[in-house]
Amino acid sequence: MTPEHHTLTFVAVNKPIRRKNLEILGGHAILREASNIAESIRRLSGQGFRLLTSPEAFDIPEAVKNSLKGKHFWISGEGGMDKEGLHHLGRNGKLVRGRGPSIEETIRVLPGKGPLAVFILSDDGATRLGARFLLIADYNPGELAPVVVGVPKDQALSDLVRKPN
Repeated sequence: MTPEHHTLTFVAVNKPIRRKNLEILGGHAILREASNIAESIRRLSGQGFRLLTSPEAFDIPEAVKNSLKGKHFWISGEGGMDKEGLHHLGRNGKLVRGRGPSIEETIRVLPGKGPLAVFILSDDGATRLGARFLLIADYNPGELAPVVVGVPKDQALSDLVRKPN
């Protein structure tokens, strides 16, 4: 079964309206327009979406991940991370030092104290760096990211935190 792939957005009256450069994939809004962090927040908010949090960015559906390989986007929050290296997402939704069970679940962190950006590395890049994701914790807020990625404003983070098996 493949996830639904739409080129529309949803409005309160459940009447779809086509929007230029916007697709809804796996419950995520993907706007294919270069934006800095302020523009990303404004554009998503106007469509009823918000930036992803760090845990959400690393636990996205496979179809979304594949669609974004080789691209970076802004996520909410700021650095404050000082542990460079390989990490994975723990059951509590926090980054844990050390490799994940696979490259697909491993995050290479570049520490800092500024805005956060996530790169979803291409297959070659992931193999070279040993991680699918690159979290940059000191990205220039004026830098343009090629895509804007968000989830509905009412989506609770608690829906995404992994539960112990």
